Amino acid sequence: MIVNDAIADMLTHIRNNLRQKNAVAEYKPTLLNLKILDILHHEGFIRGYKFSLNKKHVLILLKYKEGKSIIQSLKCISKNSKQIFVSLKVLHKINNIFVLYILSTSRGILSQTEAIKQKVGGKVLCQIK
Repeated sequence: MIVNDAIADMLTHIRNNLRQKNAVAEYKPTLLNLKILDILHHEGFIRGYKFSLNKKHVLILLKYKEGKSIIQSLKCISKNSKQIFVSLKVLHKINNIFVLYILSTSRGILSQTEAIKQKVGGKVLCQIK
C-alpha cells in the first residue's frame, strides 16, 4: 500500500466512525499511522489509542464534546498525483489554532506548530479541523 493511501484510508475510517458516533474506531497499526495518532492525541483531537488484545489492531478512542465530534473534518492534502510541500515561511502564514496540519519533514512526522518550533518545512500529509 502506498503511504498516502494508508493515511487517506485511516482518515476515512475515523471519519466514518465519527459519523456513526462510535466511541472507538479499530484500525490496523503502522508506524506512520501511530505517529499521526500521537499528534492527534497530543493536540486534543482524540482521547488516545491502545492496542487490541491480539495486537493486530489499534483502538482509536474518539473524542466528543456535548454529543458532537471534536473533529469537524479530516482531509488528505498530498496525494500520489500531487504532493504539496510548504516552506517554513508558508507555515507561519497557515499556522492557525483551529486547523491542524500534519507534515512529513526531515525530522519526522510533525504538526505545523512543532515544525515551526524546529524551523523545518515539509510535505503536508493531512489537515484536521
